[in-house]
Amino acid sequence: VGDSLDSMQMSALAWRDGRARLAVLYPREGWTYGAMYSLDNGVWSARAEHLRLTTYVDFSLSPTHDLMAVVRPSEDGPSDVSSLYLYGKRAEDSVWAQKVRIVVGGDHPVHEPIFNGDSLRVLSWVRASEDGAHWDAWFATVDAHGDSVGRITYISPGAIEMAVAVRGAHQVWAIHDRGRPTALLRVIEGNGSAALGSKVAMTAYAGLVGVAIARNRVVVVASLPSSHPRDPRVISVLHTHSWRCP
Repeated sequence: VGDSLDSMQMSALAWRDGRARLAVLYPREGWTYGAMYSLDNGVWSARAEHLRLTTYVDFSLSPTHDLMAVVRPSEDGPSDVSSLYLYGKRAEDSVWAQKVRIVVGGDHPVHEPIFNGDSLRVLSWVRASEDGAHWDAWFATVDAHGDSVGRITYISPGAIEMAVAVRGAHQVWAIHDRGRPTALLRVIEGNGSAALGSKVAMTAYAGLVGVAIARNRVVVVASLPSSHPRDPRVISVLHTHSWRCP
């Protein structure tokens, strides 16, 4: 494992039934390695894994399998900035197997894959235009073994920041473009059907922190700039709206 690790290169902690997975990416000799942390049967272990040119990792755990979303360039075939791959393994195994390349990046790189949900496992990600001026959010569903990936669905433009929440069969994405002086916040809702509902609000938010589904409400948490240098306010629950799905 690397001598020093950067928390900004850390995946989200995936947890299920006393089992946990976490990765921290770090450079070594021109390649990317991952410090792969695992919790099994009450015992933590760590090992270094050669992840080649990987830029993002995220995990999802099912009752029997571990799934890992990986963003890295293709090393065989046409020029590729960064593509989105799905890897899987049984929970007790140590070797990851590539399942499928979900997105061929080409000149439109993939960023920040995020797993959410359990009975409905949603994988979301962002794709940037070649010049970096446009950022679009997408998602697909993935089964518990990583053997089946659903239809790739477009969510929204302006995805400089994205937060996702899943509750049962319902999904919500908060998309924030960090525009100045006025930013756009898009709240996109789905319930498994092909159509997605959306609500757009103009805000003065400085950044997006997260989103949650609470009973019949969607709660967006964001940072709000202080009006005075000595004002301690940095985080507020800033926006709620009624949940549209039954």
